[in-house]
Amino acid sequence: GFANYLKKTYGDAPVKVAIGHDSRNNSRFFAETTANVFAANGCEVYLFEALRPTPELSFAIRYLGCQAGVVCTASHNPKEYNGYKAYWNDGGQLVPPHDKNVITEVEAITSVDEVKWSGGESRIQLMGKDMDAAYIEMVKGLSVYPDVIAKQHDLKIVYTPIHGTGITLVPDVLKAFGFTNVTVVDEQATPDGNFPTVVYPNPEESEAM
Repeated sequence: GFANYLKKTYGDAPVKVAIGHDSRNNSRFFAETTANVFAANGCEVYLFEALRPTPELSFAIRYLGCQAGVVCTASHNPKEYNGYKAYWNDGGQLVPPHDKNVITEVEAITSVDEVKWSGGESRIQLMGKDMDAAYIEMVKGLSVYPDVIAKQHDLKIVYTPIHGTGITLVPDVLKAFGFTNVTVVDEQATPDGNFPTVVYPNPEESEAM
């Protein structure tokens, strides 16, 4: 449905789509399937080589000049959930009228046999360390008071990704900012879709910390 809407919106113009995913069970499978569907529909696809934080997907859309993006994630919901978040060319999630128009295209599909599942694998490119470096450089440029960080670089910071994607970038970003006293909670550092140390991975809930 999303691919059909993009084709109707952009016509014969090239369409690029960036795709990412989190640490949840089957997220990689869902991301690869999504990539295959977009590619089979003629889109140029940029797929992260492994899990990455959602904000980096938003950045990649804008950095690469993509028309759309998808991240397979269920945010802070319990482990049983997964989801599909759709993004537009501004790096933000779909808003009217695009959201309703995409759903209209989805509902127009009456059989799974109408979906193009494969045939465009050559249109899929993997993203990795180069995109990470570009993203970290952008984030570093947002520092308001680097001189203050330099003076307080040994400020004690404790960080936990709660078994999620943050471990792939947050420690490196803090290092890039100049912080030198960062402790990662080892028990929650390994990405794991079962989130074994918490009831559900919502940092807004004290039980998760």
